[in-house]
Amino acid sequence: MENPFIKIKEGDNDVLYVKHKSMVAAGISENSLKSAKLRRKKWAIDNPERKTENLYNYLDMPVAYQDSIKEWLLSKTEGSCSDPYIYTALQPIRESIVKDDKAEAFYLEYEYSLNGKITKLTPESIKEYTRNASLLNMLVAFKAKKKETKKRFGLDWLPFVEQVGKVIKSDGYSLPSSYRNLIADALVKYEAEGYKSIISARIGNQNRTKVKDLGKDLLLELLSHPNQYDDVFIKNAYNKWATAEGYETISSSTIKNKRVEYGYLIKGGREGQQEWNKEFNRRIHREAPTQPTYLWEGDDSHVDWWFVDDKNQIKRLKAYVVVDSYKGICYPLGWAVSENDITVETVRLAFLMAAHHIKELTGNFYLPHEVKTDRWSLSSLQTFYEGLGHYYPTPHRSKNRGWLENYFGHVDWKRSLKLDPNGYPSNNYTGNNISSKEMGFNEEALQLAYRNKELPHINESGKWISAHFERLRTVSIGWDEANPSRQVEWLNAWTNLDESKKRIITEEQFFLKLGLRHCINGGNEITKQGVQPTIAGASYSYAVPPAYYLSNIGRKVTTIYSPFDMNRVLITDNDNLRFIANHITPVAGCMADMQQGGRSLLNQILAEKTADVALVGAQKAARRDRLAAASLDAETVLKLGSSVKKELKTAAIEGYMTEKLITENNQSYKEQVFDYEDAEMDL
Repeated sequence: MENPFIKIKEGDNDVLYVKHKSMVAAGISENSLKSAKLRRKKWAIDNPERKTENLYNYLDMPVAYQDSIKEWLLSKTEGSCSDPYIYTALQPIRESIVKDDKAEAFYLEYEYSLNGKITKLTPESIKEYTRNASLLNMLVAFKAKKKETKKRFGLDWLPFVEQVGKVIKSDGYSLPSSYRNLIADALVKYEAEGYKSIISARIGNQNRTKVKDLGKDLLLELLSHPNQYDDVFIKNAYNKWATAEGYETISSSTIKNKRVEYGYLIKGGREGQQEWNKEFNRRIHREAPTQPTYLWEGDDSHVDWWFVDDKNQIKRLKAYVVVDSYKGICYPLGWAVSENDITVETVRLAFLMAAHHIKELTGNFYLPHEVKTDRWSLSSLQTFYEGLGHYYPTPHRSKNRGWLENYFGHVDWKRSLKLDPNGYPSNNYTGNNISSKEMGFNEEALQLAYRNKELPHINESGKWISAHFERLRTVSIGWDEANPSRQVEWLNAWTNLDESKKRIITEEQFFLKLGLRHCINGGNEITKQGVQPTIAGASYSYAVPPAYYLSNIGRKVTTIYSPFDMNRVLITDNDNLRFIANHITPVAGCMADMQQGGRSLLNQILAEKTADVALVGAQKAARRDRLAAASLDAETVLKLGSSVKKELKTAAIEGYMTEKLITENNQSYKEQVFDYEDAEMDL
């Protein structure tokens, strides 16, 4: 959880204050706190960094309030900590844990066999294991430099690990918290085996405990209750229901893990507002980001052009722009425009284009270290932003949060808007904004162009906006030929940037974080024709890799795609099935075309089809061998009927029907395959 406390330097001392919402969460009434502020109690003050928030001096507040804070903190940390000073002391350890993107990529790609089917880890497991790996990375680093541990935290190795154990308990990590189990067991295995050592031994075990769907829904509703019940209370309530309904009971540690894993689902109901990722420190003098991808900013702006539609009605564009704020030059990465208001989809498209442009420049997908935006539609977009990099929601009414807002007033931005797509003076520039006193153009000339029907049609707006941003990328900064362009400046810095500072991601991570989802609830289906979504009125066909085909045919799936490149997509069932699929290339339908283009593609497809049939046959043979070892066969069991155990009879019937289905499918297969193999062609 977010640190409920804050320390403020007063003279030579660091004074501990409790945040307002933490006081309320601890059961202290709003009226009592408001009264203390109005009566100017010395323990109730304004936050010097955020005037709209009240703070309360822990030592000076009434003892009853102190006791309430202790009890609340004890429940929030699973009984591991009731001392605000100790809890606050753990904050530097939390801040030293950095998310491991490579671990996330490893767990996304990890596969195991379950019921003879290739299976991937669930999103919940990926998040859990990535968090654990990130914490263990921190321990590995400090173990190698124990003097640094002493210097940074003022602790020797043993007491430092004990404090890390407290973080593990209070923050819901699924790692042992005792020194012996954490260091001698978990850390030793991690150093020897790497990411795989963290994966639970239950993975792949068909009998592993699961919270069933209905039980999961109930558990999340209990966790999201506005009364903020503690985990022990929820455990008792849930297990009472589970016992009566025949579901598996769960432990309070499982509830704690679920509370952490599904925080994005329960936090709104439980706490009533978005949590900050990290506290903002007041920065009087800001230094622009020193390297590319250290900070991406996103914001919207009116594009100061007039267009007309078929009815000669005035139209204006609104753009959402994503820039890399390296050195404050604001290199444009992506954008999306709308004739109406900006939508969530507009924002996502702009960031999606940004990722594609980075790949165009570098050859790979990379993420920013940090993202800054305004608070528009934050409830819908905050999780998306957090998936890209460190994201700190901008405080209400905050001004000049970064460099992008100023960029919209930069001379390069304004000069570019005064040019048409060919670089000539435009006749539709509307000035700084529609209400500015100093418009920066001849308004009479603009009105004359409108009356003479000389303004460009709205259908041409795409050409105008693309030319505008391409100029901003490639023109010399300040329109001064002595300066490099923003693109050259960015690329030079990127070339010299240490590889460890570049957040490279896999194609699968790219789709999951930035891709657009088609049929979110699995409206597509894996068929013998592949996966065939219809997106924006266009039909596409994507091939299913052989390893996933037979065991998943008929499965409902979601297609995650990028409109900037429809050749490759991510197919997933939103659980443990995920694979990259290529657009299907049709096979030549006649011999003449095949002679022109070669037969290699058809040979590859025929080989895959043959392998599918061989796989089914091999599994059938193995199944018969197992039944034979138990002196069973399907025909005998079917004749004996009810005299055979129900489980054996069901298995035998399934085996019999599967064999029949295979025979029918093989016959159908033989009829459908082109007669190319029997044709006497010299290809």
